[in-house]
Amino acid sequence: MTLEHMVDGFCEGMNNINVQNVESAARLVLDTMNKKKNIFICGNGGSGANANLFAGILSKTAKRNNYESCILSLNSSMAAITSVAESEGYKQIFRSQIENMTYPGDLLICISGSGNSPNILEAALAAHNLGIKVIGLTGMGGGKLSKMADIPVVVESDNMEQIENIHTAIIYAITLWVDEQSMAACKR
Repeated sequence: MTLEHMVDGFCEGMNNINVQNVESAARLVLDTMNKKKNIFICGNGGSGANANLFAGILSKTAKRNNYESCILSLNSSMAAITSVAESEGYKQIFRSQIENMTYPGDLLICISGSGNSPNILEAALAAHNLGIKVIGLTGMGGGKLSKMADIPVVVESDNMEQIENIHTAIIYAITLWVDEQSMAACKR
């Protein structure tokens, strides 16, 4: 595969995104922050790295705009992950954290390239059982997560690296939009 082919695939994937769902996701993130509720993000592998990235840049946006929301990647505590994995099984690593840390009105963002990762699906199920909305960033047709998410954002690709790259672009788009909306509100 040539670099040109990879760039073309990225552009094609971006052009096939449902922009209305991305905007709905961004509005839900902003609404959650405006209500001083918390945002939790999770993923596996490269999606876990994207969860950490999303939490990091969204936290910076929250601080700059004086939001009181806690924004946390559920991937960030190796102690929590390994403790739960050992006692309850890897499938429960995010579910357990959600059940212990969240409140109604909080938001969960699940990132899964396939949309079928068992621990991500468990997290989404736990969130719904607790009255927490779920945004799902997926690919490969969306998988089960796209049906469980209140707002699914599906990358139409079967190439995991392309999916994760496009998820990164979506993460930055959402965060930049939230930041711009917040700064515009401060100027009013």
